[in-house]
Amino acid sequence: MIFTQKKTAATRTVRKLHSIHALLNGRSFVGKIEPGHEFVYALQSAAVVNGKLELTGKVSVKAASGKTAAAENVKATLRGVQGAIGAAQKPANFKLVLPSAFAADAQDDKPLTEFTDSRSGLGVIYLALSALDGKTLGVPFDLSAVQLNGRITAVDQIARDLQWFLNQAAAALESNQVSVAEPYVSELDRVLRG
Repeated sequence: MIFTQKKTAATRTVRKLHSIHALLNGRSFVGKIEPGHEFVYALQSAAVVNGKLELTGKVSVKAASGKTAAAENVKATLRGVQGAIGAAQKPANFKLVLPSAFAADAQDDKPLTEFTDSRSGLGVIYLALSALDGKTLGVPFDLSAVQLNGRITAVDQIARDLQWFLNQAAAALESNQVSVAEPYVSELDRVLRG
């Protein structure tokens, strides 16, 4: 986590939280906000808004005391992605034939030295969360502009499906192919709604 401090009108110092690191577990990103607060962003839906992927979900924060607070309808807008070695696996039950979100791989005689485009999968997704109220969530930080750094670990079938749909949607939107992204985002939304 990255912090800065800002002073309020009463000269009380409020630490500003810039980012939260979390792991994908099923349909949720799970992490910690120090000191001793468990963080969960439970994904509920996906859409393309103004040419960008926007996820919506519920943020829950559980204090060390066991008290849980939540914020509903939290938006998360895709800021960027980081790849991982190995391709994301297409879900077995996904039968639609759609154009690839990736440009055709170069067909040359050079050796494969890296995993990019269709040969890679998402490793991390960077999402800008809508403003959260730290006081309401029981967290002593300014959460007005937090980035979620979501590590994609395909440890279960839901995570594998989400990784593939996120991979396709992010690639299409990165190259401004909204019409190519929309069917992938629709399927992503279907998986998130469970």
